Amino acid sequence: MTWILLKQYCELTGETREGFNLKRRRGLIAEHKHYCKAAYNKILINMQEMEQWLEK
Repeated sequence: MTWILLKQYCELTGETREGFNLKRRRGLIAEHKHYCKAAYNKILINMQEMEQWLEK
């Protein structure tokens, strides 16, 4: 599974929602690559891209 909900991402990684939102606001991660906003107003995380981003 590539895309997971933000809540699941936080549970798996230990990162807080606030920490994730800070990365978004600072432009450290890209919308439609690392995350996207679903039609039902939920944030989905691309786990493969986030793992690659963390390795850099």
